[in-house]
Amino acid sequence: MADPARRAAIELVFGALTAYGGGIGEILGVSLFMALALGGLCAGALRGGGLPTWVAAFGLVAAAALLLTVSPVFGGPDAMPVAVSLLSFWMLATGVRFLGAGALR
Repeated sequence: MADPARRAAIELVFGALTAYGGGIGEILGVSLFMALALGGLCAGALRGGGLPTWVAAFGLVAAAALLLTVSPVFGGPDAMPVAVSLLSFWMLATGVRFLGAGALR
């Protein structure tokens, strides 16, 4: 077992690495990749159909908001609450639209 000073140093490094890695994972996984996936889906739908125009356009707005969630890395404001709210409303509106259209029968 390590002496107390070495143990404290190990805990400090582990905590810093975990916090940094978690932040990077959150930004890459949730923000950037979700924005790219949603933006690609909605941009493709605007060009080739498959989704109503308003659903695709609203999805592009949500994707843009998701891209803004990286702004704290550069000293900007935290856009995560707005982005997640827009994404949630988009998913809800899309689901209601398709249920109302009978698309899931």
